[in-house]
Amino acid sequence: MELKNIKYKSAVFFAAIGLVMYLLIGILQVFVARDPVFAALYGVVSPTQALVYTPLLGAAILYIFVMLTIFVYNIVAKKYPVAWEVKK
Repeated sequence: MELKNIKYKSAVFFAAIGLVMYLLIGILQVFVARDPVFAALYGVVSPTQALVYTPLLGAAILYIFVMLTIFVYNIVAKKYPVAWEVKK
């Protein structure tokens, strides 16, 4: 079995994972920012930035990075496909 081509719609999965990950980090950051000690250490972050802008920007950057990685892999895999044997 040879893997010569990865479909570009696979990048949507990674973008969704990135969105969820950055959203969870943003929620944690909003709760931690209420403590004055942590606010002094890390600075004040607005809830809009932590819950909207950062997750969307992080997911978009991750999506572009994965698309670029798939593009490079598909170019290289035309000449050197990944192959493995499956025993029945």
